[in-house]
Amino acid sequence: MKRFILAVLLLLSATVTVKAQEKEQHLLTSKVFSDSLKTQTNAVLIDVRTPEEYKENHIFKAINLNVKDTAFVKQASALDKSKSYYLYCRSGKRSALAADELRKLGFVHIYELDGGITQWIADALPIQSTVKD
Repeated sequence: MKRFILAVLLLLSATVTVKAQEKEQHLLTSKVFSDSLKTQTNAVLIDVRTPEEYKENHIFKAINLNVKDTAFVKQASALDKSKSYYLYCRSGKRSALAADELRKLGFVHIYELDGGITQWIADALPIQSTVKD
């Protein structure tokens, strides 16, 4: 019986470790994130910040799905699960939340921008704005 319990605990531990490693593998630097967007033919770029933040600045071709909006799960459910989704927010916290929600919905090709748009801008990568001066 003790061996059985030990075996179950070891199996659970290994599963948790693998899941943690899977999540870490999908956190991309801004350079890798940018390069992936250029080479992936089925990539969808999602800015999960508020509409106001999106208008202020965003990465070219990003769509805006506010993770804090009550309609987020419904909107995300309508997305094509066969595509690859590249998520970002200001610093990375909300994109992690959005990635978790997408995983719960059955999405598997999810990539997050490490450091969010703040790091993207710090690395001098291009942004666009819809706010008029």
